[in-house]
Amino acid sequence: GLVYDLQARVDIANAAAADLFISIHNNGSGDPGQSGTEVWYDVLRSFADRNLAMAELVEAGLVKRIRALGYPTVERGIKDDRNFRIFQGRAYNLYVLGPGSGARPHVPTQMPGVLGESLFVSHLGDAAMLRQERTLDAIAAGYRDAVVAYFERYRE
Repeated sequence: GLVYDLQARVDIANAAAADLFISIHNNGSGDPGQSGTEVWYDVLRSFADRNLAMAELVEAGLVKRIRALGYPTVERGIKDDRNFRIFQGRAYNLYVLGPGSGARPHVPTQMPGVLGESLFVSHLGDAAMLRQERTLDAIAAGYRDAVVAYFERYRE
C-alpha cells in the first residue's frame, strides 16, 4: 500500500530527472489546538544545504501568502525529519525525503526536496481557511514563490 505509493512518487521524480521534489500536505493532530504552517527537510542527504534552503523558502512563502489573507497562521518552523517519528527508541525519517537507508531501506530521491504542511485540517480556524479557494490559491502562490526564489539562488 502506502510504501509502494510513496516509492512510486520518488521513482517518477527520479525518472523525470526532476530538479526539486516537493511533497504538499495539510497537517492533522489529535489535539485540535495544534495549528499553523511547517516544512520538513532531510539533513542527511548530500544536498542537505539545498533541502534546508528550499524548506526556508517554502515556509516563508506559505506564511507570507496565508497571512496576507488576514489569517494569522502560526509559523511552526523548519523541521528536521530525523525527528519525524520515534518508535520504540528508533527514529524514522519521512520516506519521501530520507536517504533510503536505516529502518526503511528504499531508493531515495536524487534531488533536493521538502515536505510542506500548509495548515491543520484538525484545527477549526485552519480548516475553515482551507475550505476557501482564496486560501488554496495563496498556498499555491507560496510554493510558487519558493520555487522561483530557489532557482534564482541556484542557477545552473
